[in-house]
Amino acid sequence: MANDNLDPCDGAQGPQMDVGIFDPYCNLSKRPFLMTGLLRLVLTTHFSESEHIEAPELRNNVWTASESNSGILIESITRWYPQQTEKVPAVVLKRNTYQQVRLGINHQWQNWCDGGKTHYTVAWQGSHTLFNIGGNGAEADLLATEVARELTEFGPLIRKYLNLFRFDVIQIGSVAIIEETKQRFMVPVTAAYAYGEDWTITPSA
Repeated sequence: MANDNLDPCDGAQGPQMDVGIFDPYCNLSKRPFLMTGLLRLVLTTHFSESEHIEAPELRNNVWTASESNSGILIESITRWYPQQTEKVPAVVLKRNTYQQVRLGINHQWQNWCDGGKTHYTVAWQGSHTLFNIGGNGAEADLLATEVARELTEFGPLIRKYLNLFRFDVIQIGSVAIIEETKQRFMVPVTAAYAYGEDWTITPSA
């Protein structure tokens, strides 16, 4: 995570991201479930090494693939149940509604003649909310800040390698108690993004 006021003695190393993690996603269309997987990958990569973690209070919460040994849970809301987060902090990812944005009449690229083929384009706007869960309000707030800073500071790389129009953290919400758990607190972070989708229809002979 990038840190503009990094103390060289505090244990954190500053900017750390292997852009190779984007390779499996670069040539795939931006399907909603792939964005969930990408965000989870970015966060599990960040939390897999204690020296990547900016907040000293969170450096013992190292993520591992083994749920029973992991210091933090990072999972899609479709795979999460409240009991998983009663002992360790968690980031639970939820995809929100996607909205289509019209870019031209009938979605067509205007004035492009290509041997009878018709070219189309459309834009999509979407977002994910990342629910940051801790044993108290302060821990949830620290976790939300860690997640928001990671996605904000490496947002330009995410935009570049996935060819997105936009990728931004747009909101850090207020602290709330999770009623389904034993005194667990949650702070939501929302990341918004937009991308284009192009296709061609070729008349049959």
